[in-house]
Amino acid sequence: MTGGKPQLALGRRRVRVAWLTLGVALAAPAQLRAQGERRCDYHDPVWAPSSHRLAFYSNRSGEFEVYTVRTDGTDLRQLTTEGGGEPTWSPDGRRIAFTSNRSGTGTLYLVALDGGRATMVSSAVGRAAAPRWLPDGRGLVYEGRVDDNRDLFEVDLATLSIRRLTTEPANDFRPVVSPDGRWLAFQSSRSGTYQLYRMLLHGGSPEALTAGPSNSASPDWSPDGRRLVFMSDRDGKGDLYVLEIGQQLVARLTTDPALDYAPSWSPDGRSIAFVSQRTGANAIFLLSLEGGEPRLLIDGCSR
Repeated sequence: MTGGKPQLALGRRRVRVAWLTLGVALAAPAQLRAQGERRCDYHDPVWAPSSHRLAFYSNRSGEFEVYTVRTDGTDLRQLTTEGGGEPTWSPDGRRIAFTSNRSGTGTLYLVALDGGRATMVSSAVGRAAAPRWLPDGRGLVYEGRVDDNRDLFEVDLATLSIRRLTTEPANDFRPVVSPDGRWLAFQSSRSGTYQLYRMLLHGGSPEALTAGPSNSASPDWSPDGRRLVFMSDRDGKGDLYVLEIGQQLVARLTTDPALDYAPSWSPDGRSIAFVSQRTGANAIFLLSLEGGEPRLLIDGCSR
C-alpha cells in the first residue's frame, strides 16, 4: 500500500504537493473541476492558543504559503512569501513554525506573527515535516527522513540539539505531544496498516491505540489529554473519529461521503477544524462539538 505524508516541494517558482495519506490521493475529484481551471486547496488547519484564529497553508495565491484567518472567515493574512506548509502555532501565540524547501531541502522555519523574516530552525535531518510544538514552547517534534525511512525527532530551539525519538524500520508520521507534555501520539505503518500509537516522550516503548485491517491517521489531542481525534477509513473512504484513551472507545464524528481528514482540536475544547473534499476541492471546515453540521470556513482561489 502506498502511504505517508504529503511530499512537499515549496518554492517561489515551482510547487508540487502529492498527498498520499492512507494510500488515497487527496486531490479535488477530476469530474468536479473543469479542465484547465486552477484548483486551490487548503491543508493542515491548526488553532491559535486563543481558539479565535487558525493557521493553514494553501495555493490560493499561486504558490503554497502559510496563512491565518479568524474562525468567522474574516481577516485573512498571508504569513509567508517564499513557500511554506504544515504550520503549527506556538503555545504563547507569538510564532508559527512551518516547513519549506527554500534552502534547497525541506526543513523547519519560524516566523513571528508581528512581522519579520522567517528564520531556519535546523537542517540536520532531511525533509523535515509535520512539526508540532512542545507544550512548554522550548522545542518542536517532527518527522524526518533518514536512509529512506521516516522517524520522529525532537529539536531544542535554544541549542538546536536534535534527539531521535523512534528508530522503527517502518515509517512513523504526524507526531503530536499531549497537553501535559508526557505523551507522544503518532501514526505508524509498523503493523502493516496505518495505526495510532503513543509513547512516553522521554522514554518507553510505543503502545498501539488502534488495530485491524483498516487505517487510522492524523491524531490530535483533546485539551484535557484524555482523547484523540483522528481520521480513519474503517467505515469507508475516510471520516473523523474520537478515541477515549484507556477505554478504547471510538465515536464517529463525520459521515459525509467525501473524504474528511487532518483534524485539529481547538484549545477551548469546543470545536474541531478539519479538511474535507465535500466542496470538490480540499477546503477547511469547522465542526462544533456542541452539535450541528460542519461549517465551511474557507475555500476557493483569490482573485
